[in-house]
Amino acid sequence: MMNQDELVRIFVKESQVNLEAIDSNLHEMQRDIDNIDFDILDDVFRGLRSIKGASGFYHFHKIGALSHRMGNMISQLRHQTINVTFQHFEVLLSSVGLLKKMLDDIDNSEQYDIQNKLEELKMLSEQRDRPTCKITVQTGNDSSRKGIVFEIPEERLEYYITSGQSLYTLTFFADKDLTPKGKTPFDLINAINKYGEFIESSLNIDKIQGLADCLDDDLSFVVLFGTSMERALIPGALDISKDQISVVDLEALRQKHGIENSGDLNAQRDTLYLEPKTDLVASQIERLRDSFLAKLKAYPNVSKVILKADNIEIVDSLGVNLIIGIYRQVHADSKTFEITGAGEKFLKVANFFQFYSLFNIHLKE
Repeated sequence: MMNQDELVRIFVKESQVNLEAIDSNLHEMQRDIDNIDFDILDDVFRGLRSIKGASGFYHFHKIGALSHRMGNMISQLRHQTINVTFQHFEVLLSSVGLLKKMLDDIDNSEQYDIQNKLEELKMLSEQRDRPTCKITVQTGNDSSRKGIVFEIPEERLEYYITSGQSLYTLTFFADKDLTPKGKTPFDLINAINKYGEFIESSLNIDKIQGLADCLDDDLSFVVLFGTSMERALIPGALDISKDQISVVDLEALRQKHGIENSGDLNAQRDTLYLEPKTDLVASQIERLRDSFLAKLKAYPNVSKVILKADNIEIVDSLGVNLIIGIYRQVHADSKTFEITGAGEKFLKVANFFQFYSLFNIHLKE
């Protein structure tokens, strides 16, 4: 069984490995910011989320705060809510450098001054076309008498509401779910990201009052998890019991915060819009397929399905399979399928595979 010092050493080593990959990926994207590779951007986001999540488990608050703010900026770049500039990469790379110093000096990491870096990241993150606000998600779980509040950007909540995916809170116990199974927090975070998105986390310390009872009660670690998976599949995928899973009521949050539900518009217009925010490449296909299936299932009475290609430039072989799969499913249900917003690169793929012989394709205006 690993003790705390061994776990911290593993945290530092795995975080350093993550940061080396993040540093390399950021430099690669900075060299051609007009053609950002969204697969690489996703890798950077997952690496930062892993560091943030694990640092929270060990109460390295400043490492967690800095990696969290960096992750928020990467999330905005992923979803194109801010326009990418050379300056974004400069501040991200300098933040990586500061994180490396803190990890090299882990015992004194809480003494480092990160405020200026946090302000730089915040300032650049706020240079966006649409305003942002924080959404609080109140959760309850069996291990705590009071709920835990998570804050997520409005666009992230809106994404889950409109994409047909779900939000869950997952409660893990250090003694029950990690230590006896030889797992580290990084193992847990990597498993969560495999099946969805690790959004936010919180360590619940209410049961432990001091040294006298620190070995008697199990720490719980609560995660906000976004996924297209059915709830019934989560216990087997993440090796937890079903009573450690709670569903977040997205419809109640939509109504409370006045977020427009594209599904309402779909129903009114008799048209279902599928609008991927990324290229149709292998790393995105399974997530997009599950999202599209959920939407088709949620709105069975529409007569037309439109794939909006405004954000699509690259389509690999699995992307072609996805498009044909949508067409065949829609056609089998006697509905009309077409593509709108096709750009020059998308059209080259469409012409090569003769999509136009199957359905209508409309050019980007």
